Amino acid sequence: MSADHRRDENAVADVARLLPTPPGRALPASRNHALKELVLSEITPTRNTVYNAPRRRLLRRAVLLPALGAVVAATAVGVVVGVNRPTPAPAPAPAAAPPGAPAESPAVQLLARVAAVAGKGPSPAVSDTSYVYVDTLQAFASGSDTGGKNGNPSPDPVSARLGEPRPRQVWKPVANLCEKGLLRQNGRDLDITARNGSCPDRGSLNNPTYRLLASLPTEPRALLDRIYTETNGHGVTPDQEAFVTIGDMLRESVAPPQITAALYRAAALIPGVTSVPDATDAAGRHGVAVARDDGFVRNEWIFNATTDELLGERDVLTKDNPGRGRAGDLVGTTAIMTKAIVAGVGRTS
Repeated sequence: MSADHRRDENAVADVARLLPTPPGRALPASRNHALKELVLSEITPTRNTVYNAPRRRLLRRAVLLPALGAVVAATAVGVVVGVNRPTPAPAPAPAAAPPGAPAESPAVQLLARVAAVAGKGPSPAVSDTSYVYVDTLQAFASGSDTGGKNGNPSPDPVSARLGEPRPRQVWKPVANLCEKGLLRQNGRDLDITARNGSCPDRGSLNNPTYRLLASLPTEPRALLDRIYTETNGHGVTPDQEAFVTIGDMLRESVAPPQITAALYRAAALIPGVTSVPDATDAAGRHGVAVARDDGFVRNEWIFNATTDELLGERDVLTKDNPGRGRAGDLVGTTAIMTKAIVAGVGRTS
């Protein structure tokens, strides 16, 4: 084992010690992976480094191959989804429920609008040599362990420390993760080519290729059932894990319009999904959100209130958490700036 490899492993171990698992759950696994990845990119030498990402949860909220959104308007090759495009007319509001039928919740209504817009997007032109390119801004908080004894967190919650959002660019093969992939963050390039497992590799639900997404059911209940089956045994509860997994499939991926729409409709079937009338992404853009609370952290997907486009995500503590932060603290934030299908690694259009 080389000295460089030992340093990388030691770095991972050090980060893991900085991220103790609190009672219940402080952050989703993908967020912890994202924070580890962020620290690794800070300490990794400037040479290119092979990054063997975990097979699961590459970025729920920042993980490409590990964790924390599919663009509501899908992109064609060379057509970039950005923040300065013309504003389309808003989708019509859902039809009113029949007399006597229970009214749909605001979250379900919002997801219905988002799905309707997503399903009408153009289908990107994709070949097996294409790449998904995603440009985001991300920041995650590590909290503080100050005041504890023997390396344990302080029993008193402290305000979470959220750094400035930093750019993150990912190039992921559309068909086979064994092909070259790249993460560019903090001025460094990390090779995220899949090294573990068999090839070809279409990825997993938490780190999917375009081809894997295209193969999923378009019927929402069938899609949600598959998600429950494939994530069985993971997460705090099956419902929370399903919500997080859909977020993984939306964040650093591009999918056919009908799949993106089905993912939103599947999310609407998950019990406990709520709405947030005002939420801000990492770029400072305000929107409306759908969210789910796992008992410690509320994960929010933020949408443009006019266009219903997915803007980003954020994580908010819902309970005081020793060594992590206080209820109401923002502990993770993402803004999706650009998504595109491109011809190769390093291309942005």
